[in-house]
Amino acid sequence: MMKKFLYILTISLFGVACNDDYLDLAPNGAMSEATFWKSEKDADLALTGCYRGWEGWSNILFFDGASDNGYEQYDYGAKKLGNGSLTPTDGTTTWTDGNSGKWFTYSRVRKYNDFLERIDQVEMDEAKKERYKAEVRFLRAYDYFNKVIHYGDMPLVTEVITDINEAALPRTPQDQVAKFVFDELDAIIAGGALPTQNVIEASGHVTKGAALALKARFKLYLGEYAAAQNAAAQVIEMPCFELYQNGYDKLFLPAAESDNKEAILSLQFVPDKYNNIASLTCLPNSQGGWAALQASWDLIQAYESTDGSPFNEDKPFENKDPRLAMTVLYPGAPYYGDFFDPFNGPDKSGDPINCPTRMPVRKYVEPYDDAWNQSGDFMIFRLAEMYLIFAECALYTGEDTDKALDYINLIRARNGVNMPPKENLTEAVVRNERRIELAFEGLRYFDIKRWDIGSEALGGQVLGTRLGTVDHTTGEVSWEGDRIVVEERHFNADRKYLLPIPQSEIDLNPNMTQNPGYN
Repeated sequence: MMKKFLYILTISLFGVACNDDYLDLAPNGAMSEATFWKSEKDADLALTGCYRGWEGWSNILFFDGASDNGYEQYDYGAKKLGNGSLTPTDGTTTWTDGNSGKWFTYSRVRKYNDFLERIDQVEMDEAKKERYKAEVRFLRAYDYFNKVIHYGDMPLVTEVITDINEAALPRTPQDQVAKFVFDELDAIIAGGALPTQNVIEASGHVTKGAALALKARFKLYLGEYAAAQNAAAQVIEMPCFELYQNGYDKLFLPAAESDNKEAILSLQFVPDKYNNIASLTCLPNSQGGWAALQASWDLIQAYESTDGSPFNEDKPFENKDPRLAMTVLYPGAPYYGDFFDPFNGPDKSGDPINCPTRMPVRKYVEPYDDAWNQSGDFMIFRLAEMYLIFAECALYTGEDTDKALDYINLIRARNGVNMPPKENLTEAVVRNERRIELAFEGLRYFDIKRWDIGSEALGGQVLGTRLGTVDHTTGEVSWEGDRIVVEERHFNADRKYLLPIPQSEIDLNPNMTQNPGYN
């Protein structure tokens, strides 16, 4: 399979060239042209290097910990952003880091630019060469998309810089960077080199659907609703994609990878070669995990009852949208032949590894034999998101609103969910459906940003459940006391939802400026 090709052959051939000064743009000891870029095999290896580290699974999983969906207790990146305490000097340990797909670094951009400058000198099948170029142009566009949504203005670099003195660049306005991204996406979509395939057929490679999905997401984030709706529609109309019907919970586990036609583009893993530790980070202490990411009480309240009845404080997890039990491990939930009990035993708060909100994330989690060697893929784009983008945009364009409502109800009607259909397309319906369906997929913070609801969503207390006692015969919980206060958050509107430019970069680069609210 091509999946094996992407991750087993080699690590990035450009990894030895890393130089953390300035923008990681000037190579230091890069592989010589005299020994590389001579054959099709060299191009294959270089493409492997471009895919290596293009995104990080932890970015997807943990970013909701910076939102009202969750709480990230160990500060793997989201905690300080979520509670408002992130500073420019925290950059070496948080999302401003250059590891595993974090977005300030330019080491990936350098790889992509180097590939695109050198690939034409290789004698190989021309159609294959054009596809490789289109894939790497997508990866570069995806990287700049993330730079814009995380930092705003960022230097736009499209050529290899060989002199480190030339790497001290000023910030390019974000609208210019966005234009570059869309120009690149439009070119590779129209160019015909990328196939119309789902993840199974493409075996991990970028496709035309992925390029359109990125365009749809970015246009939505920028409030360009007609363009976003059009791009999402083109993905939806591709015959290679369909909603996964074998269980919402299974959709995020390795068992689905052989028949998941919902996935448009995935970050793929292979045991022993390119693995992740998502289950280890999410499982509670009783199963050897860290319970690093927790669901918030605010998220629990967003799940609807199956019969439309009001939220029941005494039985908050009963008769709920089935996606709740598939996303969150809550007190009294069936669990490894027992019922989950975060109040007593190894999962109670106060143990070295605990469950502060009493509700660890269950999505992506499966039992494991080797905690450090998991292989579950992480979807970057999937069809349900395109349905939701189309539906939200239809609210504002007024186009195809009936079709938009149908898409919402298709998501709610998938096997294993079977929630009652919505009768009207409203902003509240679309926003809540998006929150529930895409929980812990790394998108909530940016929805809060574009809806500008930070004052209500990112400020105040993060709450967990009440304390209680779990009946290990029935799973029934007897509740007592008030809700657990896990954290106090402070929302700073002056920061415009942006991350800080690392202070180390500002110290090195006299042309770099800081984002608002961090001075």
